[in-house]
Amino acid sequence: MLAIFATTPEITEVSAASAGTFRRVLTEIFPDGTAVIYLAAFVCGGFFLGWILKRGILCALAKMRGNGKRSATRRAAAGIGGIVAEAFARAFPLFFLAAGIFLFREILPNHAALSKDAEAFLSRAAWIVLAVAQTIFLWTLTRIPARLAQNYARRHDATFRTLGPLINALMRVFVVGWGILLVIRIATDTQPAEIITMLGIGGLALGLASQDTVKNFFGSAMLILDRPFVVGDTIDAGSDTLGTVTKIGLRSTRLNTPEGYEISIPNADLANRTIRTISARRSIRQTLSIGVTYDTTPGKVREALAIISELLRKPEYVEQTKPPRVFFDKFGDSALNIQVVYFFKSPDVMEFLKFNQQLHLEILERFNAAGIAFAFPTQTIELKKV
Repeated sequence: MLAIFATTPEITEVSAASAGTFRRVLTEIFPDGTAVIYLAAFVCGGFFLGWILKRGILCALAKMRGNGKRSATRRAAAGIGGIVAEAFARAFPLFFLAAGIFLFREILPNHAALSKDAEAFLSRAAWIVLAVAQTIFLWTLTRIPARLAQNYARRHDATFRTLGPLINALMRVFVVGWGILLVIRIATDTQPAEIITMLGIGGLALGLASQDTVKNFFGSAMLILDRPFVVGDTIDAGSDTLGTVTKIGLRSTRLNTPEGYEISIPNADLANRTIRTISARRSIRQTLSIGVTYDTTPGKVREALAIISELLRKPEYVEQTKPPRVFFDKFGDSALNIQVVYFFKSPDVMEFLKFNQQLHLEILERFNAAGIAFAFPTQTIELKKV
């Protein structure tokens, strides 16, 4: 099949036939109904033979992959060797169809009387079919890099799990483009320089028409390679964008928000944002500001500080290597402010909310029992008689 990369002399020597020449070529190849029957028999026979081989190989691979007793065979069938075998199998129908065209040309009853145009027509048809077969073969092989990335992600770094689809998509675009150019080269005898010129013009037009798509594509590559987050992380990307990453695609990244919505952010936009990866933190920092009334005595203020410090002396919940800080902070407009800073040991938000609720209830109970009143915004207005 690799021979298709080379250009055959038969194709390069003959220019594309005009409409009149095309009718003459068909008349030479099919002078009567017998030649049509020959061609149908060889083409259909070749395709059917290739289809049988394809089904046989695919069924054998499926059976080996499902055989739990022969683990080594199963791994080979599910691994790179299995993908290569599957690639050959999927190309077999068109490969044998092209072989049927070549065989038909050789055993054609009036083969000796065929002109160079007729010979070239049959050759072109067979080589175009081979080009399509090669594209199918390479298309299937593009799964190998994705499989390698998945294996590496499973063993070493889960981030590379999202890199596999990106590599696979890139290679498939290249394979399809290569196949189209090869078919054009064979069918029209277009020279490589002309193809490159057409590619340049087409690439410029495509680039101008799909600037956002290209930006998003490279944005996804940057997110995968730089790895500010991975699938499963909870991130804050600003602009009220907080959620858990469910998918990093080629165009956008999807998040599940706490409200239950699924949102998509274009990767080009996301790659330029300041991203806070909440899941990466080891603890949760919490700051409280508690106000007590101005008629609270200094002794009661000290008692309030001691109560809060005691409630935060819980090593199973509060990080003790970063001791909690409880201070009489300042004289506020309507309260004596007590500032509290502590670190909750777990990054689990739900566990933190449960602990925070319990802490608030305990502070409320202890302050009420101690006769310490919470402040609220108040104003005192003094009226004087004139």
